[in-house]
Parts: sequence; C-alpha cells; structure tokens
Amino acid sequence: MNGVQYAGDFKIERAQLIAPSGSRTNLLTDVHIVEINIFEDIFKNSIVGSIIIADTKNVITQLPIMGQEFLRLKVATPTLTLKRDIIDFSDTSFAIQRITLRKEINIGGQVYELDFISQEAIKNTQRKISKSYTNAKGNVSKIVSDLLVEDDDGIKTSKDVFIEPTTGNRRYVIPNLNPFTAINILSEEAMSKVGQNDSTPSPHYLFFENKNGLNFRSLQSLYNQEVSDAFHVGDKGFDEKVTGNDSESGKLIQNYKRVLAYEVKTNNDLVFDSMSGILGGRVISHDIFKKNYSVRNYNYFNDGDFGKHTRLDDASRLYNKDRFESKNFANSLTLVVPTSKTSKDLDAQYVTKDKLNGQSDATRIDEIVLQRQQRILEYTGGLTIQMVIHGRTSITAGDLIHVFVPSLGDDEIDNELYTGIYLVTKLRHTFDVRVKQHEITMEVARDGLPVDLPSFGSQYSDVQKTKRPIQV
Repeated sequence: MNGVQYAGDFKIERAQLIAPSGSRTNLLTDVHIVEINIFEDIFKNSIVGSIIIADTKNVITQLPIMGQEFLRLKVATPTLTLKRDIIDFSDTSFAIQRITLRKEINIGGQVYELDFISQEAIKNTQRKISKSYTNAKGNVSKIVSDLLVEDDDGIKTSKDVFIEPTTGNRRYVIPNLNPFTAINILSEEAMSKVGQNDSTPSPHYLFFENKNGLNFRSLQSLYNQEVSDAFHVGDKGFDEKVTGNDSESGKLIQNYKRVLAYEVKTNNDLVFDSMSGILGGRVISHDIFKKNYSVRNYNYFNDGDFGKHTRLDDASRLYNKDRFESKNFANSLTLVVPTSKTSKDLDAQYVTKDKLNGQSDATRIDEIVLQRQQRILEYTGGLTIQMVIHGRTSITAGDLIHVFVPSLGDDEIDNELYTGIYLVTKLRHTFDVRVKQHEITMEVARDGLPVDLPSFGSQYSDVQKTKRPIQV
C-alpha cells in the first residue's frame, strides 16, 4: 500500500462540468468541492450520486449551471491504477439531473448540491422500443445486448457491458417499452446456459450498473467470483504491535480491514414474507391458444432451489419448517402466467429444436417465476449487515466479501450465525474533501444461514398447549 498516507486516503484526479453549449469548468480549481457521494445497488439499473460545491466565483451563473450539464469524474485510491480498481467516468460522463440545497455562505458565495445520474438512465426515459425478435435473435442475452449496445433506438452505451449467456431462442415482441423496462422483464424470464457444476441453469438474473459497467448477470455468476476482501468487527486478527520494515504498511492494511461501525438487520417479517410469496404460492398458467389452464403450487420447504443452485457459504434455510402449523402456502400469493403449449406440452414460443424432444432449451416460466421471486426476496428481507469501512475505490456492488463478527463478550470467537461470505448488494462511496476521508457505507446480504436452525422440539409444543388462567 506504498503511496497511501492513511486508511481512507483518496485523490480526485478529474472533476469537470460541461454545459450543453460546450463551456467547461474545472471543479478542482474554479470552485471548492465539499463532498462527493456515489451510490450503487444490484437491484437498481443505474448509478446515482451527488457532489456538493462551495462556489465563491459565481460559476453557477457564468457557466451557467442549469441542471442539464455533464460531469466527468475520476477518483482513485492512491497506488490503485487498474481500470477495475478506480472510479473513472472521464469518458462516460454522468448527467446532472438537478440542483438542490442552494444556500448563501457569504456575500457572493453559495453552496449547492448537484445530483447526477448515468447518461444511460436519461436515454432510457427518452426512448421507446417496438420490435420483434425470433430465431437466433430471440435469445434473451442477445436481445439485452441489442437494447444496450447495438440498436440505434436503444441505449447505445459506450460503457463495458457484462452479459451472461442465456439459453433458449424464442419469439419475443417488445411493445413500445423503455429499454430498461424491457430488460427488467427479460430478467424475469432468463435462464443461464449453465449453473452449478454446469448442470442446472439459473433463473436468478439481475440488471444493474456498478463502476465497472452495466451487468445482466445471474446470482450464480456473482457467486462464482473470488472473494475480493475480508473485514473484521472488533480486534480479532489485529496486531497493534506490528514491527519491522513493513510495520506502517501492516497497520495500514489492518485499518483497511476494520469495520468502523455495523448493524445487523434481520428484516424477516412473517406477515410480509407470507404475502410476498417467499414461503410459497400458486402459479396459474393460462394457455391462450388451447383456452385452458393449469395450476402449480409452490412451497419454500419442498420446492425451493436448495441443492439446485449455489448458495453463499453452503447456507441453510432462512426459515424453520417447524415454525409453521400449516405447510400449505399456496393461498399466500397467486400469479397468472400466459403460456402457449404445443401438443407435446412444450412452449410454442420457443423455436430451438432437437431430434429427440422437439425442443431442448425452453424456459418454463411457470416453473421458475416463484422460485426467482423467492430468491430475490431472501436478499431484501433476509440476513443483512450494514457496515462502514475505510474506503477503497476497488470495492463495488456485486463483490463477494468475508465478514468476521465476534461473539458477544469474546472477540476471539467468531459468531457462527453472522460470520461468513456475503454479497455486496448496495454501497455508498463518500469522499469528504473537508477532512480528506473516503468511507464506504454498504449493505451486505446472504440468501441463507451458515448454520441449521434448531427444531422447536416437544417442549415448545407442550408449552403452547398449556392454558393458563386469565387473571383480572
């Protein structure tokens, strides 16, 4: 870490504002940057952020700044030079969305906040797609590529795009939708070509942007990444008496791995979970050609994808089967899925054929829709830790990290329930120029528990059956 003065050190290498007229101002010299915030979220399609400026030269009037400008930004942790390790939007600038928080600080000076967003998000609001796809062009991953990169009526992004290949070629019509809306719909129908052990395709696709580019990827592919870093709550693993030539470097690395603050957020709400379909539901498949329907019931404990798809740290279920008197959750949520089946009970919209079955790679939406929904909701309503760390520009949403949480009262023993591998689901980079400190506030989540939930046992059942007299 030679070249880094302290944990959270950063350097703003470029901050330039460009007006629609072509006029430019260097924010590093013409104004005072107070703070920069950048937000990433694997459940959001675009990066957003804000930059707070102290303006004593009346740049806001001279440029002028109207909320229609472009922001070129490059921030890096010293010594990090690889493209994937820095935040670089020098060539793919942000769009200024609005001006907020305007207030005077002295005569002729004012502070204001510029909210910015990816240009792709702005383009998305301005474009509608009416287009049909069929044969080889009807592959979901190819459609997404067309909407993001190739189609002149689409986004036409110049950013890096990471698209995980999908299986199945189908007939697909986009009926006058924004590109992002179409891609979000496609994410609910996509199946990866390979899954765990190259055998089970994954339906858990997400469409999001992080500092590295636009991503259309399944949870499986995120899990296949190497764990990027490890962070410790408390003092376990830290040696304040590091000596030798690398003493300063060693202490610096240790500080980077410290969790400055954290909060365990277990969002399990049994009422919401039941109503949202995490525990189960019913899918009604309506065949629009045959004029009939079929019903498929889904149960988290019997029909979940445990054993079919990779989970973080070989996690166990978030819910205890013994907790529920009824194991029938079919009435919790009902979804209606339109289908069109052939005489061989194959999806007529798919066009890929083989000699044996007539169809080899069809996505059965009625079979995966509740599984996918349940898996996504496990992240938004399951085991989540919100934590603050010293910032590095190499960290991004979609990373895998290892978090060590100590047991209560003993820093030397890991808490088995909370220690393990997590997925970074959202984060906020905060570059505070006033104190020259970069911090990251991030949420990390897992789709299961590292330990099996114990059974309630017979003792609990006996207590439940015991009636106590009511005292007035």
